[in-house]
Amino acid sequence: MSAHEPAAWRFSEPRTRLTPELLLAEVRDTIDQLNGHPDSTDRCLAAVDGLLADRTEQNRPAA
Repeated sequence: MSAHEPAAWRFSEPRTRLTPELLLAEVRDTIDQLNGHPDSTDRCLAAVDGLLADRTEQNRPAA
């Protein structure tokens, strides 16, 4: 890896935390965003907002 002259690094064992499942989730979120639909973060925040607005057991599974 290089940063166009200011620095350079060598990676002997690059690692990633990205699994195939996480990659697919990222792709789904990007498709949702591009289509103007709520992504997973938006859906999660909406569920939490719903639970906070009405703290009943019925709303708990959604959050």
